[in-house]
Amino acid sequence: MRVLVPLLKESGALIHLSGLSADTPYPGAGLIGLTNAAKKSLILTLATEQSQLDPRIYEIIIGPIRTRERIKNGIARNNWFNPEDIGEYSSELILGNTPASNEKLHYLVEKH
Repeated sequence: MRVLVPLLKESGALIHLSGLSADTPYPGAGLIGLTNAAKKSLILTLATEQSQLDPRIYEIIIGPIRTRERIKNGIARNNWFNPEDIGEYSSELILGNTPASNEKLHYLVEKH
């Protein structure tokens, strides 16, 4: 990250996506939970260190996604985000067009 961030445009943003296991334990998924929690901590620490500088750095924790495969198999819920939703949200953060651009940590878990 310390190598990557200086390569980004000052007007740009780094967006890191992690799953809910960064915050919530899932039986049988200890290793992925451990790595997601560590990456979340790393990104938020970097964001704090960069807070007075550019580019902006964000951590987005995502819940289950409505993928085509999950929809086809009948296991996608209507209140889950689509991949396009994650892309649109990320674009708004990058453009700085939303008050959410001032926050470093974001959760996209369920649509309300």
